[in-house]
Amino acid sequence: MQVAAHAVCVAEAPWLDWTAELHNVAAGEDLVLEWYADVDGDGEPDGEPVRTQVLATSEGDLMAGRVLWPGAEVDEDGLATLLPGLRPVERGETATWEDLVEDETLPEHALRGDVVLRFAVNPERSVGLAFPPMTPECLVDRSADLEVTKVADVERLAPGDAVTYTIETRSTGNGAARDVVVTDTVPAALKVERVTTGEPEDARGAAWAGCTVEGADARGYGGTVTCELDGVLPRGQAAPHVTVLATVDPEAGPGPVVNVAEVRWLDSDEHVVEDEAEVEVVPEDELATTGAELLGMLGVAAVLVLLGAGLVLVVRARRA
Repeated sequence: MQVAAHAVCVAEAPWLDWTAELHNVAAGEDLVLEWYADVDGDGEPDGEPVRTQVLATSEGDLMAGRVLWPGAEVDEDGLATLLPGLRPVERGETATWEDLVEDETLPEHALRGDVVLRFAVNPERSVGLAFPPMTPECLVDRSADLEVTKVADVERLAPGDAVTYTIETRSTGNGAARDVVVTDTVPAALKVERVTTGEPEDARGAAWAGCTVEGADARGYGGTVTCELDGVLPRGQAAPHVTVLATVDPEAGPGPVVNVAEVRWLDSDEHVVEDEAEVEVVPEDELATTGAELLGMLGVAAVLVLLGAGLVLVVRARRA
């Protein structure tokens, strides 16, 4: 058996291209690859194999393929989502790459330097090579894009009523966003009563470090709600929702109240997106009148339905 192996970096993911040329090997034999760390770089395996895998089953004299480096993962487009020796960052940790942090306790971490590959099908051959560097040609656009959505639980309300706003932030780009901050500018007609936040999507997800309300007037109206995310927001994930409970000034006049929330974050640059929610303040008697009118319309509709049913019965009786 003759083997050749080459380490390549594609879309920031480490791959192994291999070729095995077999002579006088029976068909149906498994070609097994063992990955060893070569800590001292002498070309000899150090310790037990970090990973053992079946590459293919012999069907002829020549076999070839490409496999991911142990500990690496890619998405459906081949873009690296996990690298050997790295794991998802936990709360309070500083990410090493994207939303990952280097962890020397992981077995695959030993394969980030020199390695020895042992190919075995009946005879065996070993070859040494090094972890592929992330060259400029291997890099991809890792821009982080976020979207923010803000909704109110009511559309119309009277002075003195309460309204609850929910703010959702989601990552939609290829990169992880850091230093994520949500700010909610509170109109002068609203008074923030309470700000709460939800739980992360998983145990390792970042949570809001705390939300503050500053800049309100002497009566407690207006101001700005600010929430800072304690960690990075990976692509495809949502930050815990932020809920703002506010009351309308009892002395507020009729008209729209527009409330704008924005989210700021960093990747290589600073970015900002925003969304707004609008409610209509109407006099309390107008809300009551609207409710009465609705009940009246429902009553008229019910009467019409009953009259229609009665007419049908009369017609059927006459026909009988």
